[in-house]
This record gives sequence, C-alpha cells and structure tokens, in this order.
Amino acid sequence: MNAYPAAAPTVHKNPIANFPLEIPVEFDELVLNTSRMEEMALELHVEIHKHGLGQQAIGTEPPSTSSSAKTSKKKKNSDLKYDIFGWIMLAVGIVAWVGFAKSHVPPPPPR
Repeated sequence: MNAYPAAAPTVHKNPIANFPLEIPVEFDELVLNTSRMEEMALELHVEIHKHGLGQQAIGTEPPSTSSSAKTSKKKKNSDLKYDIFGWIMLAVGIVAWVGFAKSHVPPPPPR
C-alpha cells in the first residue's frame, strides 16, 4: 500500500485569464507623468544646446580674453602638478607591488 495519496492530475490554466483587464488609475497617472517628464527633459536639452551651453560642458572653451587666458595658464600649471603627482603615485605603487611580490615568493614544490 502506498503511503502517499494519489496525486490529482495537474491542470495548467492560462495565466493571462487571471490578469485584470483594467489597469489601475495610479499606474495610468504614473505613465502619463513619466511621458510628460520625458518631453520636458527633451525640451530642456534642446534649449541648452540652442544657447551653446552644451558645447562648454564637453570641453570647448569660450573665446579667450585677458582674464580667461590667465585662468587657463593657472589651470595648465595645476594640471601639470597633478599629472606629475599622479605619475609619482603610480611609480610608488608599482615599486611596492613588485617588492611585495618578491618578498612572498611561493615555496618550491616538494620532491
């Protein structure tokens, strides 16, 4: 005699049949608000590029004047300092890495 009762045959129902046909109002409002925000973002993007602010953000400089020339010279000096400091940091890191690797050589395999 079997200790387990006989299993009823499995009936697969259509999962879409239980899906509500009406979409909740909150979801509808959310979709509408999202599409409005997308349109506003697109309009803002177009306005930014109309005024030329988009070009300055990606790196092109405005026409140079005497004050902007001084600023760019200071910036170049500052950039050079950061470049040199970065290369020094990289060299120190590589030296430390190689030194650490040499100090922890794996033992030779047993014979």
